[in-house]
Amino acid sequence: MKGVCIDVLIAALADIHANLHALQSVYQDIEKMQVDLIVCAGDLVGYGPNPNEVVEFLRGSDAVIVKGNYDDGIARTADDCGCRFSDDRQKALGYASVCWTNAKVKPENKEYLGHLPLTWRGTVDGKRILVVHGSPVDPLVDYMDIDRDVVELREIACNSDADIIIFGHTHIPYHLTLEGVHLINVGSVGRPKDHDPRACYALIEVTLEDIKVEFRRVSYDVEKVARQVVDCGLPPEFAEILKKGTTAV
Repeated sequence: MKGVCIDVLIAALADIHANLHALQSVYQDIEKMQVDLIVCAGDLVGYGPNPNEVVEFLRGSDAVIVKGNYDDGIARTADDCGCRFSDDRQKALGYASVCWTNAKVKPENKEYLGHLPLTWRGTVDGKRILVVHGSPVDPLVDYMDIDRDVVELREIACNSDADIIIFGHTHIPYHLTLEGVHLINVGSVGRPKDHDPRACYALIEVTLEDIKVEFRRVSYDVEKVARQVVDCGLPPEFAEILKKGTTAV
């Protein structure tokens, strides 16, 4: 996409978290949009029942994909996903997810996750685009929350060498412009945390004059996936998180 000088429509997604049905539903929606580029800001696996299926689905796509903290942990068969937990119970649930996912992901898929890049850069209509999971400061684990100190966010934006930063990690979508830099958190396909259980991704229209962002919410059979979560041996709390669209259970 280097040096392109036409209007470009980008579908940007992140944080699928082994939720194949949500991913398939999002792709069905994307197909209607006639996009020029699909980018994925990482965290293909973790917490959900279909890690191999999600990895293999995206491996077979033409999406640009970067590595998330969960992808990195599973690629290394680590016992810590690098996630942020609010209390000891959430930490214990996170450990259970890491153990389960490590046991289920095929070696070839771990190898694929391990070779994903930390960042991707491209230029569209003269706009410099950076795709990263967490933030330019630390691609894997830094959180660019919407309520983070605006001075810190402004510093990140100014030092990013980008006009558009596409990222995820927090599972909460937002679009903020600081010093002319567009910070676009694309939300979560497979594990939203904004009290809306529908899958979320972003449509980003880049033109010479403007950048427009639409957050798309896509319905899928959440109850079916919640049952799969329980049936496959993951903590039942994860099923409730899916149904509520929040980590509070």
